[in-house]
Amino acid sequence: MKIVKNKKNKKQIINNNKKSKIEENDKEKRKNKKQVKTKKQNIKRKQADEKSARAIKTKAMRKLFTWTILLGMLLGILVFLCKSEMFEICKIEVTGNNQISKEMILELSQIDLKDNIFLSNTIKAKNNISENPYIEEVKIIRMLPDKIKIEIKEKVKAYILHVNDVYAYIDGNGDILEISETKETGLITLQGYLTPKEEIEEGKKLNTEDIERLND
Repeated sequence: MKIVKNKKNKKQIINNNKKSKIEENDKEKRKNKKQVKTKKQNIKRKQADEKSARAIKTKAMRKLFTWTILLGMLLGILVFLCKSEMFEICKIEVTGNNQISKEMILELSQIDLKDNIFLSNTIKAKNNISENPYIEEVKIIRMLPDKIKIEIKEKVKAYILHVNDVYAYIDGNGDILEISETKETGLITLQGYLTPKEEIEEGKKLNTEDIERLND
């Protein structure tokens, strides 16, 4: 009876060992399967990242290529505009000038015929012309392809002031426009001025007291 029982226990132990081994094998298989799955996922993720990186790089290269082409075209256009004879100034028109000659305005502008219309410095020209005491306002217009128009608005003589042996011509705002040895008629003669004689120069103004008298 005891021998039968021992055999039975031994068989049960063997069965348990087999079952345990099977479970271990199954566990190992599941582990290996999970590792394989994870490895495949990592490979797919890496491939996707590489594909995305290639797409970004390709897009960046295309964008760089496009901008390079556009920049080259722009530079080509600029070279054409600056070098082409089509845009050489062939006429400079001056309007609105009465006291100042056209020749004087052109000399002040420093814009010459045959200059490139795009390279001519209109801001500098405007500032130079504005330095003349008679100038109230200046507009310089580029009229493509080859013409410059200079529009002048002059200050108007309204008063005359006798200073020593010369005459100072003054506008309604007290700006001293010109000092001349010639006396013009038809202007109001100022008497009893307070501005010091040494300050009566072209381009300057009468002092505040004299300007207030002009407006009374």
